[in-house]
Parts: sequence; structure tokens; C-alpha cells
Amino acid sequence: MNNTCETWLGLAHAPRGDSTHIYGSVHFDAGADIVIQQVSEAHEQALGIGLNIVKANDVGKKPMTVLGYEFDDIGLTKIWFPKASEFPELMLSRSVSTAEEVYDYLSEIDNATAGEIASSLNKSRSMISSILNSDDRYVATQRGREKIFGLK
Repeated sequence: MNNTCETWLGLAHAPRGDSTHIYGSVHFDAGADIVIQQVSEAHEQALGIGLNIVKANDVGKKPMTVLGYEFDDIGLTKIWFPKASEFPELMLSRSVSTAEEVYDYLSEIDNATAGEIASSLNKSRSMISSILNSDDRYVATQRGREKIFGLK
């Protein structure tokens, strides 16, 4: 295919009962520069789509991109970045860093201390505190001796 054009895209499906690799020869998987896994979760009039980079020779791996689509009887009415609670099964299939877990937690719970977040995520308080203090997505307010963190 490289002789046909410089850039091309191949689409493949996973075999039945195994979504960890593509159907066919291992050469398809080995020859791909980027492999993106698509996962979805459907509700009555909403659909969550997740795109997860599972192999990346030419780009760095990034967290799964998740989009929500809402439909009515006529067609598509809304596209948004959903919260983790909106498509919980879809969110379970993504691998996330501790920093993203903290962001997801604060997007669900408006304000919390580093200790509360650490306890909920089963992580060390010092790691959570370090993430909160070094990331400009968070704002802190003082409540007595404790800092309460929220999203900007």
C-alpha cells in the first residue's frame, strides 16, 4: 500500500471474544505504526465512543479520548466530553494516569482535600498533593489548616 500513496489508513476488526488485537495475520498488527481501539457504550438516546491508542510507533500514547453523542428521533443533537459517571463501562476500559484519576474525581466531586482524594483513589496523600500543587487545572482555597482543591 505504501506504493499507492504515502499515507493510508487500514480498518480492521477484532476477532470474536477477544478485543485485544486485530483479526488476521500478526503481520497486520506488527506492520501498523498506530493502532487505535474503538470501544463504545450505548444508552437510550446517547452513545459513548472511546478511542484508545494501543500501539504508537510515530506518536506518543495518550489517554483514551471519549466523546458522548446524543440523538433524538431526527438525528444527532449534541456532542460533548462526558464525565466518567455518564459511561461507566466505557471508562473502565481506559487506562489512566493518577493525574487523570484526580481530574476525573474532581470533575465529579466539586471540592475535596488531597487526603480525601487520596483515600478515595487508594493512593498516597503526598502523590496526590504533588499532582494538585503542580497542575494549573486546579485551584486551592484555604479552610482552616486544610487546602480544598477544585477545578479552575
